[in-house]
Amino acid sequence: DIMSIFELFDNDSTGTISYENLQNVARIIGAKETPKEIQEMLSMLDTDGDNELDPIDFYTCLVSGMRIRLEEEERLKRQNADAVNREMEAQGQSGMYRGGSASSSRL
Repeated sequence: DIMSIFELFDNDSTGTISYENLQNVARIIGAKETPKEIQEMLSMLDTDGDNELDPIDFYTCLVSGMRIRLEEEERLKRQNADAVNREMEAQGQSGMYRGGSASSSRL
C-alpha cells in the first residue's frame, strides 16, 4: 500500500515528507547522498513549491520511477536482442551455423 510507504517516510506524522524526513530515511538506509543532493531531489519532486512532498507528489514519484525502470528494462532487452542478432548475422556470414562450422553440417 502506497500510503503505508508514505507514512514510513513521514515519520513525524505531519501528512507531508519534509527535508528532515528524507534526511532521516537516508541516514537509516545508509544512503550516500549529500544534504545538497537530498534538497535537490526534494525540490525536483515537489510540485507545489512548499518544499515538502504530499501524498500526490509521492505517488507521482513512485509511478514515474516504476515507469522509468520498466522503460530501462525494455531498452536493455532490445539492446541484448540486437547484440544476439548481430552475432548470429556475423556467424552466418563467416559460414558458421548453430551446429558448428559449415563444414560440419555437410554429410
